[in-house]
Amino acid sequence: MFTFLKRYFILLFFVVACKTSVIVNKETTVYPLNKPGYTAVDSSILKLYAPYKVRVDSLMNRVLIISDMDMVKNTPEGLLGNITTDATLKQIKSIYSGNNQPIDFCFMNNGGLRASLPKGEITTGNIYSLMPFDNEAVVLTLSGETTEKLLNFIAHKGGMPVSGIRMKTNDSIASDVYINDVAFNKSRNYGVVTSDYLANGGDNLYFLSENLGVINTGLKIRDLIIKEFEERNKRGETLNAKIEGRIIHVE
Repeated sequence: MFTFLKRYFILLFFVVACKTSVIVNKETTVYPLNKPGYTAVDSSILKLYAPYKVRVDSLMNRVLIISDMDMVKNTPEGLLGNITTDATLKQIKSIYSGNNQPIDFCFMNNGGLRASLPKGEITTGNIYSLMPFDNEAVVLTLSGETTEKLLNFIAHKGGMPVSGIRMKTNDSIASDVYINDVAFNKSRNYGVVTSDYLANGGDNLYFLSENLGVINTGLKIRDLIIKEFEERNKRGETLNAKIEGRIIHVE
C-alpha cells in the first residue's frame, strides 16, 4: 500500500510540475573558437599524434611527377579528364588485356574530378584532392546496343571525360564514333572501364545494369593514376595533355 501511495504522489508531483513550470529567462553565450583560453593546445595530445602527422605529411607531399601545365576539367573535353581517363585505361589494360578481356575505352564523370592539377610538382596529396572518394575501377562488357546508349548519354551530357573514343555530338545523339580508331560497330561487344559509382547506376546511368559481364577490380582509380604518374616519372617524362577532339559538338 505504501509503495502504491509513494508512486501516486511522485506521479502527481510531475504532473503538477509540468503544468506549472514556466520559462522565465533565457540566456545564450557565444564561445569563439579562436579566443585565447578556448583553444589551448593540449601538449599530451600533440605529442600523441605528431609522429602520425609527420608520416602522413611525408606521404602526401611526395612528388609523383612534374606537370608542364595546369589541368582543369571542361566540356565537351578537358585536359584533366583526358589525363585521368588515359592513366586509368592504360593501367587497367596492362592488367587485364592479357587475360582475353578486351578493354576498349574508359569514361568517367566530371563530377568525380574534385580538384584541378597544377603546373609544376604533382604530389600524392594533389591526387587525393582530385579524387577524395574511394571509387574503384570496374570493367563492364557492354553489347553494341548498350554501348550506343552510353555514347548518346555522353552526348546528352555535353561531353564526359573519355579515353579511346572520338565522336561528334548533336543534342543527345552521338555520331561519327571511332573506338580505338575503328568505326563503332553496333553488332559487337565492348569492354568499358569506369568507376564503381557509375557502373552501379550513378549519374542516371541505370542502363549499365544491362551489361553482359562485370569485373570488380578492387583497384582504386586514385591508386591507378598515382601508379601511372610514377611510372612516367621513372621514364624521365613530364606530365602533359592536349585537347585532341575526342568529343566535338556540331550544330
